[in-house]
Amino acid sequence: MSKPRICVIGAGPSGLSTLFHFAKMEKMPEIVCYEKQRTWMGLWNVSWKTGLDENGEPIHTSQYHHMWCNGPYESHQYPDYPFEQHFGQQTPSFPPRAAMRDYLEGRFTKAVAHGRNLRDYIHFNTAVRYVKYNDDKDDFTVIVNDYNTSKTLEETFTHVIVASGIYSFPNLPEFPGMEQFKGRILHSHDFRNPREFSGQRVLLIGAGYTGEDILLQCLKFGAKHVIMAYRTRPKGDTCIMPEGIEERPIVERFDSNKAYFKDGASAEIDSVILTTGYRNYFPFLEDKFRIPEETHPYPEGLYKATLFYKEGNNRLFYIGTLEQFNSFAYFEVMASWTCRYIMGQLEDEPKEKKEMQANSQQWIKRANACTSESQVLHFQTELIAHLAELSGYHSNIEKNEEVLNKLVKDRKEFGLAKYRDQCYASTHTDAIDPKQNTPFMLNYDDSIEAFLKCK
Repeated sequence: MSKPRICVIGAGPSGLSTLFHFAKMEKMPEIVCYEKQRTWMGLWNVSWKTGLDENGEPIHTSQYHHMWCNGPYESHQYPDYPFEQHFGQQTPSFPPRAAMRDYLEGRFTKAVAHGRNLRDYIHFNTAVRYVKYNDDKDDFTVIVNDYNTSKTLEETFTHVIVASGIYSFPNLPEFPGMEQFKGRILHSHDFRNPREFSGQRVLLIGAGYTGEDILLQCLKFGAKHVIMAYRTRPKGDTCIMPEGIEERPIVERFDSNKAYFKDGASAEIDSVILTTGYRNYFPFLEDKFRIPEETHPYPEGLYKATLFYKEGNNRLFYIGTLEQFNSFAYFEVMASWTCRYIMGQLEDEPKEKKEMQANSQQWIKRANACTSESQVLHFQTELIAHLAELSGYHSNIEKNEEVLNKLVKDRKEFGLAKYRDQCYASTHTDAIDPKQNTPFMLNYDDSIEAFLKCK
């Protein structure tokens, strides 16, 4: 095999995990990481902008002011860089966005092997335009726009790793009457500050995790009334809903100021927020290299959850494209496996295409058989443990599963408004972490300084 020259697309947590694991190697291959934003951390940046950025690129981030993590940090910290080590103390289990981003930045600067600086491998403010596989040469041509120099560049790579994420291209359903509705309609991707909806009657369409989180934010910051419209079953069937929330089956149509629901009810509405999820979107790839648009716990076409085996002679990979509870653990084991695969450090690899397809179908079948949150969580635990074992990665995934199962129970027992007030045991020390001084629904200070002032 020719000397590897590797293209990584995206410098969010999944792309940074990829760089991190290459950096652990004594002899690191040549790597170029392209990031269209001016800084790293991908989705974990907050911008006032929506729509397009200053370069005409779609805004990547979907995060917003006053956001707090909806999963305990104990299930998301890296085994080699504990939360307590970063902050120098024990902390509450549910950090605000700023604290989690600070932790991520710490891990990808302070814990990198051999004194390497991951920023040295990243070309910021540079968007990938097109990736083409060259059959005759068994390599890739990657075309990018470098906005720093206003130039379009063409580079050649032996491998391409797609790490641009799956939470930036909104799924936008249409409902009759939307054009006539006189209020505001937006997707959660463009939700920036819950204070904008103070005093309003807000309708959320979609009852997933994003929907419930924005529901709480609108209620917390003074929305007059909030309705959540669900497609399959009300959220109240699985957890306690806070006062001030109304649930209705899916919307059938709108008029100028009302929404009409499937059960025959109607309500006057000021704003509509679509919390309807995202679609896989990789426009820079040739059609034959794209995974299906619909997100899935194990997308079609991937071997070991990362290698795209259908085309490209086993030289194109995806990191972080599975629907996930264990986001950072997923990124880590996928990156660890991918880096070692490319460098020829895995036993019994590569496999024949038919073997890879059979293995992929087994995981897809197992994912499709899951019918509850706990089953999906266990599926992910087994997949992460499998990849960790194959690549020699030290993982705390079994403890992560215990933490997340407790989260599922706490949501049911304490309800959406109070589950963030609970404490969890550290997966490193087993010590119970302290409580936040102020309950979540009364806590309007999401600074790192306030977060660290805990009981």
